[in-house]
Amino acid sequence: MTHLLLQKADLSNPCFSLTPKELDCARKVGISTLYDIGLNPPKNYEQKNLLQTLSVFEKQNALECALRVEITQCNKAGFGRKAYLKISAYSLEFDMPINLVVFNPKPFMYGAFGVGKECVIYGKLEKKFSQYSMVQPKILNQSAVENLGKIELQFKAQDSKNLRAVVEMLTQKVYNMQNLLVCGVSEAHARELLRIFQPDGAFVREFRENGGFSAQSLNALKFNEILRYMLILRSKRLEFQANFVCNGEYESFINALPFSLTKGQRSAIDTIAKDLNSQKAARRLIMGDVGCGKTIVILSAVMMAYPKKSVLLAPTSVLAKQLYEEARKFLPESVKVKLVLGSNKEFTQGALEREDLEQESLFAFADLRDSADSQNALQNPKQSTKNLTQPKCVAESKKSKNIEYERKGDILKDINPTATNGVAESTNLTNQKTPSMSAQRSGAEPSGIHFREGDTINEISAHFIIGTQALLYRNLDFEDCALVMSDEQHRFGTNQRYKLEKMFSAQSGANPSKPHSLQFSATPIPRTMAMINSQYINVSNITDLPFKKDITTSIIGKSEFKGLIAHLQSEFALSHQAIIVYPLVEESEHINYLSLSEGRKFWQKHFEGVYVTSGKDKQKERVLEEFRQKGNLLLATTLIEVGISLPRLSTIIIVAPERLGLATLHQLRGRVSRNGLKGYCFLYTHTTNTERLEKFASTLDGFKIAELDLKYRNSGDLLSGTRQSGDEFVFFSYKDSEILTEAKSAIENVES
Repeated sequence: MTHLLLQKADLSNPCFSLTPKELDCARKVGISTLYDIGLNPPKNYEQKNLLQTLSVFEKQNALECALRVEITQCNKAGFGRKAYLKISAYSLEFDMPINLVVFNPKPFMYGAFGVGKECVIYGKLEKKFSQYSMVQPKILNQSAVENLGKIELQFKAQDSKNLRAVVEMLTQKVYNMQNLLVCGVSEAHARELLRIFQPDGAFVREFRENGGFSAQSLNALKFNEILRYMLILRSKRLEFQANFVCNGEYESFINALPFSLTKGQRSAIDTIAKDLNSQKAARRLIMGDVGCGKTIVILSAVMMAYPKKSVLLAPTSVLAKQLYEEARKFLPESVKVKLVLGSNKEFTQGALEREDLEQESLFAFADLRDSADSQNALQNPKQSTKNLTQPKCVAESKKSKNIEYERKGDILKDINPTATNGVAESTNLTNQKTPSMSAQRSGAEPSGIHFREGDTINEISAHFIIGTQALLYRNLDFEDCALVMSDEQHRFGTNQRYKLEKMFSAQSGANPSKPHSLQFSATPIPRTMAMINSQYINVSNITDLPFKKDITTSIIGKSEFKGLIAHLQSEFALSHQAIIVYPLVEESEHINYLSLSEGRKFWQKHFEGVYVTSGKDKQKERVLEEFRQKGNLLLATTLIEVGISLPRLSTIIIVAPERLGLATLHQLRGRVSRNGLKGYCFLYTHTTNTERLEKFASTLDGFKIAELDLKYRNSGDLLSGTRQSGDEFVFFSYKDSEILTEAKSAIENVES
């Protein structure tokens, strides 16, 4: 529904009294509301004035002006392309001679500057040694002479002539103080906007002196733009009847937890409870820093919807299984939880053949093949921290072999893994059904649900369905679904979230209904972006953590490699794990980091329990699961940014961090110290003196890092996931938080 302020600003509003022809002309140049006028300010101003006094030349040597003159002499000089007119004229107002020069004269100019003619010329009048001259003067016609002193708006748009005519018409008829105030523009901003489109001489002089608009004028343009943008977003915020009003009892679930909730968790849960206990379908984005405890908030929402059904969409199988285990662990036995994975296949264990590993995307940053210092680093890691081998981040990517699966009924046969020297190797599949690990422990059914053609979820009793994108391609009949959720929502496109919501909406009847919708994200966005997004979807922030994260972030280079080796050895001795992250998958000659496949040989030669995977690895999720159980060191890409919980992970080493955004760096760093374990993050770079990385290393606050990311990227493509696109503004910047607050208040004042 169109917002009230947009309705008032619509040029078709009868109170503006514009004719159909005028409205049509305005729409053709992209102007349909009063706010749109402010999106098309002049690029420059032109004011032709008759010279009033010669005293101005006491302070300056040149001035653009019009002058009434009589031509006394006109001679042609030069030849060919170098021909020019040398003209003598006499000022009628100031009784003084003026020398005029016209280069590349056109034939008509010989007559226009005929001897004895009186005319008004315009150009830059210069004074040199008491002599006045003007180069390339223009003769003004009668119409231009009559408009001397008038300020003309100049536009750079392709259709500038039509745009100028429309803007001038609208500024005369509708663009005034009263209408701007009615449309929510403050008096101060309205006054500046009117000066921009109805300027006086003082404004034009100020514009020229500043080389553009003043700060006050720019703030008015920014306010106009962000107000319009937020009103359009708010108008797209459609309200639907909820499938069900959810008021399930959730306090007993919270009280039964073996730990206390943080204030942020409690606040988010209470807010969600109010949302779900409504006849209007809720739409809320819950943002929290890495490790803030969003899972418990998700499970609390499930209890609010119980006994009606809830669905959760996860971006990866690893995260889906992880959430499933958490749900089985904390939810009451009466709440039936099911897991849906893709391709009608699931495995809980498995291994790659060793020859498959040779073809994976393999990564390493230290070329240690022929380095004596490197061998010394292994033998005497604590003696020196100098001469770290120069890294190179290059990826060798090949497709791994396909592993064939056999099925009997709906359950995939188990894969029994073995390992040699810490590197996974696969064995043949058996012909025996094997339930999942959790099912073996509890005696319950296997952790995954698999569907044949025509199966529906209703055929299986479940209150809480957790799944990957496989959910979107099932023939689901879920009439009693009250709540749909998406975790790490920025990993899904708008269409995917819309499809999930639509699947469980009731489209029949005069009043269609939708399930309540919650989106969760561990990627905080800047406060200004959150305020903008709140016009489209409700936003909640969880700003505190269940425990204080103890992560030391260090920027290291070549000389610190021996110390890094010593650190890894000591951490592995404590049964802790480490990850080395490389940002590149394909080999690049333009990046000064060594081939990762070469480095892999070093890591596997000197450390046990080394696992390797990348974004192109079809078995990456299984590799991550095996690493979590028995690995020491994982070589990977940024695929481990989201969704993997590794309780024993104490160290993460990020190669070439200067190539990654601060938000991604923060997500990667958030993989360590998940349960209060002392954590270490090493940023391995050739450019250690980097202010951006130093500021990142100095804080663990995801919201502060989001603001830093905004500062260094200057808005850029900050994907919040709400609309899955970067917002582009002409004047407004995400740094203009005060102006944004003003616009938000203007909207709220109308709605209150």
